[in-house]
Amino acid sequence: AYLSPDQIRLEVAALSAMCNYAVERHWMESNPTRGVKRPQSNRRTVRIDDELIGKILTHEKVRGDLRAGLFFRLLFSTACRPGELASAKKEWFTLDPPKIRIPVTKNQDERDIIIPNSMALHVYKFIDMDDTNSPYIFSTWNRRNKAFAPFNYASIWRVVSKDLQLKRLGIVPHVARHEAISRLFERTELSDGQIATISGHRTAQALWRYKHLRAEHVRGIVNSLDNIIFEAAD
Repeated sequence: AYLSPDQIRLEVAALSAMCNYAVERHWMESNPTRGVKRPQSNRRTVRIDDELIGKILTHEKVRGDLRAGLFFRLLFSTACRPGELASAKKEWFTLDPPKIRIPVTKNQDERDIIIPNSMALHVYKFIDMDDTNSPYIFSTWNRRNKAFAPFNYASIWRVVSKDLQLKRLGIVPHVARHEAISRLFERTELSDGQIATISGHRTAQALWRYKHLRAEHVRGIVNSLDNIIFEAAD
């Protein structure tokens, strides 16, 4: 199977840890993975502009399916991880205030996915009108296991990606989360801690890769400094 650069790095790291364990106990003479070149991590620098977001959300495969439409709209609006949203259960949703409480996230912490007010009733009605016994808000019927499973959004994304040539641009579903966080840094005055609360990162330090996006916020300060220097030179 194809492995991404991040997966390869994790595989090598795990293998190296096991080899180090064996070396410490004299089961092996040396760690054969030491010095193995590892691919660079994916920095997720890809961005999506408003026009492309619009094309994704209005694609017939998304717009023509209420489930897909709500899912991808929330994906771009809440900065949540695709897998966590796809696996969210109905019992985790509350209407007042509108949110989805994820009890255990990727980093083992709980997290609230804040549902925008404009979408709260839509999500509530979508759940309420579902007469299946699926435990998930967004679900897919698994024919092999004959049971409901977390939403298979990848099948819809493949069609959208092919039509809009998203793969060539390096755009995958997780980029929606990256784009949302980037815009929080670029277009709001929220603190790092507040953004971490929205995105579900454990600490503000985990958002370091987005720091450069806030540079424009200090333009006024730089302009003031330039005025001081200009007056001094004058």
